[in-house]
Amino acid sequence: MDSICHVYFNKCSIKKTYVKRQISYGIIIAFLIVISYMVYSIISKKQQIVAQERGIKVMPNFSFKTLENQTYSYEELDSDNYTLIVFFSTTCIYCEYQLEDLLKNYKQLLNTKVLLVSVEKINKIKKYAEKISLNNYKPEIVVLRSSIKNFKEKFGIWSTPTVFLYTPSKQLVFARTGSMQTDSIATYIHE
Repeated sequence: MDSICHVYFNKCSIKKTYVKRQISYGIIIAFLIVISYMVYSIISKKQQIVAQERGIKVMPNFSFKTLENQTYSYEELDSDNYTLIVFFSTTCIYCEYQLEDLLKNYKQLLNTKVLLVSVEKINKIKKYAEKISLNNYKPEIVVLRSSIKNFKEKFGIWSTPTVFLYTPSKQLVFARTGSMQTDSIATYIHE
């Protein structure tokens, strides 16, 4: 009888040790997630500040590719319109929210040319554009592709989503990392 009780209590203490270990791992993982989020937030904010401080106060002379592999450049923008550039990724959930809101409310952006720029492969961008029916918004919204190097050199940032708004005279109104509601963007245009 003593040996049976001894085995039972050993099993209980093993289970308790196992549970304590699992709880410890859970706490460590939660801590790492919180730290990772904090680091990401700090880096995103710093990139936003750097973008605004880096001589990007005037729209850079850029050249990107359309989904039809045609060149689309700075010179093609109408000098009477604002320009909204949204740097996005097809796999970014925040980009999806950004684009969903933009497409739903794009009529608030009167006199604004919207450029959606991604660094992914053209076929991937095309599939995504078809999925969310971007062709229905031409010519007001243009989907473009850039290399990461080209975009980073021109705009000083590579986090997605990032939103840049430029005046008709190509002066930076704001650069913001993270999604931004269309009605908030519209307030800058209608000031």
